[in-house]
Formats: sequence, C-alpha cells, structure tokens
Amino acid sequence: MVVLVAFASALLHVPAATAELVGNPCAGDDTEAGTTMIGLTSQGSEPFTHPTIPPEHNFVITAWRVKVEAGIGSLQQQLVVSREVGRDDEVKIGESAVETVVPGSNEFRTHIPVPAYAHLGLHGPEETLICHSTMNVAGRVEGEWPTGESRELEGLGGIGVPVLVIAEFDLDSDGYGDQSEDGCPASSALQTPCPLLTVSARPKVKPHAVLIRVTTSNESAVQVLGQIRWQEKRAGGGGKLRTFGVGEKTPRMIPSGGTGTFRLRLWDAIVRHLDQLPPKQTLRVKVRVGVTDLFGAVIVKTLNVRLHGQAQS
Repeated sequence: MVVLVAFASALLHVPAATAELVGNPCAGDDTEAGTTMIGLTSQGSEPFTHPTIPPEHNFVITAWRVKVEAGIGSLQQQLVVSREVGRDDEVKIGESAVETVVPGSNEFRTHIPVPAYAHLGLHGPEETLICHSTMNVAGRVEGEWPTGESRELEGLGGIGVPVLVIAEFDLDSDGYGDQSEDGCPASSALQTPCPLLTVSARPKVKPHAVLIRVTTSNESAVQVLGQIRWQEKRAGGGGKLRTFGVGEKTPRMIPSGGTGTFRLRLWDAIVRHLDQLPPKQTLRVKVRVGVTDLFGAVIVKTLNVRLHGQAQS
C-alpha cells in the first residue's frame, strides 16, 4: 500500500495541528497613560518567544496572557494586533474584548485571525501596561486608534509590552484555530467534526478478472491491489514459488456516497494454472482496499477471494 500512502500525503498536505506561543514573557511593572503600546522586539527576554506571528502558516489567536507585578493593581486592558504598512507605520487589524487584569498571571480567550509578521500590543482605556527591559523596543501610539486605520509609531528603546498569545494553526484558512475552534482542520467548509468515513468492498469473480466494488461515504482516493501466489510443483519434488500482483497502481477518486468498480485482471499465467487445477482446489487472492478521504481518515480493508480450479474432469 506504499503507493496509496504516498498519494494520500500528496493529496492532503495536512500536518498535525499545533500552536505557537508568541509575544513577550516580561511582567508588567509600569504603565503609560492614554496610549496603545505595540511590541516590536523582545530581544533578551526569557524565556525567549517569537515576538511576532510566524510566517509558516495562517494563524488565529485564541487566547492572550498578561503577567503583572505586585503593586500595579488591577486595571483594564485589551490585546491589540497590528501589522507594518510602512517604515514606521502600522495598521490596526484586530483587538480583543476589554478585560480586567490583576497582579500575577492572567489569561483570556479571544478570536483574532492574524497574518504573518503581525505585531502584538496592549491598550488600556486609562493606563497601558509596559515592562522595562534594556534590549526591548516598543512602538507607542497616542490617543484613539480604530481598527483598520494606520498610525505612525514612536519607537521607545528599553520598553517592552507584557503580552503573550496562543496562536493556533489555521491550515485550511477558514479563520478558526485548528486546536480549539475547528473540529475538521482539513476542510474550510466545516468547523464541526469531520464526517465519519465508512467503506464497503464486495468482490465478484469473472473468468479472467476479479471485480471489487468499493463504496465510500466521503469523497476519497481509493486503491485496490491484490496478490496471488502458489508453489509450482515439479517432478522429483520442490518447485518455484510463483507470485503475481494484480490491480491498479494509481489510486482513483470516488465521490461522496459513490461506488467504483476496480478490475483486477488475471495474468495469462494465472489463468493457465487455474485451467490445470480441479474445481475443488482454489487459489487465494489477498486483496487490500485502501481508502483515504479528503479529511485525512484512512481505512484499509483486506479481502480473501477464492478462485476455483477450471480443469475439466
């Protein structure tokens, strides 16, 4: 079934769903009044995390975390996401709900689809959290900043923005995180669990072929391969083991709820051998039916088909 597995991998291109922890792990130790603060670099912060959204995949932010040092007190904050549109300009592309953060660790759920290299920041209706870190750089925007509008950032060295986000892969580009929001990451049309794959395979023996009728519940790549072997008898004992592969090497697509008939042609040598066997003797055809649907489910069925001898008494 090597051909089937290779075909399925090329068809789906679906790695295991995962997520990235992105942002700055520093703890908020001060505030800025009336601003939005965007984290630009977090060099030197420990433990190191990506300061911006990675470029490898589409991502959705599904949660954000803020750590606050003792003595700051509780205050309202919201996550802000922006991306660069010029040398010093950023456009605001999303924001979370306003939440109340308290000293210690805070985590909140959200839903913000984000592009590669997006920057993360914080905004408070009154005060915005920052952290002091020698090698960090933040961008400051004064006053209101509506989503969809661009602003020039004022770069501030030695200042970080204490926010981390959980950015989940969005492999099917449907705008939902594959780990916690999307039950079927292989299909952009579904966020509920992928439909269950069911397969039936029925053999029928013909004079020079074995027909396998395969029905699948989902659109699938189907490959049917068989193997026939017997020990060839020789005068004086011993004999050569004869092995023949039958079937279609290239998988075939079967539509959802459809049926495909696969013809396993019997080689002339197989037909001649059956013509020499009495009807009470049989050859076994071991048939493997491999099915991979568009959602990544795989089913392999094994059938044992008996070919009766055709020798005339």
